[in-house]
Amino acid sequence: MLVKEKLSVSFSEEERELFETMFRGFSPVEFMKLMRIGRWREAGAGEELAREGEALAALALIYNGRASVWVGEREVTQLKDGHFVGEMSFATRGPASATVRTTVPTRPLTWSREELNKLLARNPSIRLSLQGVLGENMARKLQEQSPGESDAVS
Repeated sequence: MLVKEKLSVSFSEEERELFETMFRGFSPVEFMKLMRIGRWREAGAGEELAREGEALAALALIYNGRASVWVGEREVTQLKDGHFVGEMSFATRGPASATVRTTVPTRPLTWSREELNKLLARNPSIRLSLQGVLGENMARKLQEQSPGESDAVS
């Protein structure tokens, strides 16, 4: 059954890269369900992906590009390829803890909060796998910060 499942799913080059690097805990079918509700975007430099204190309509993954994370008037960190935007807000169901703005043209993959919650309600195994990916991502962001920086993540 697992062999049949793997043979029945075909990935684009971008999807394969994401599956093999970040979403390896997902089965191919689970990953494609997640990708089916995702939307690729093109964000120009200076575009806001999240605003501190406001509800986020989507969870985003920076596939290619960079963004600055601001808490108040202070830049606290930079995000790059493979970093999520809005994972804390998604996990806590609260407002964004920071403002995130692209610093270069950036290609994020976004998931509508509403559509993602529907998918996760129907698929507990995807929920668990995604929680693992988001937790690992938050931990990696904290490790990448230099000493003395704020521990704020988006």
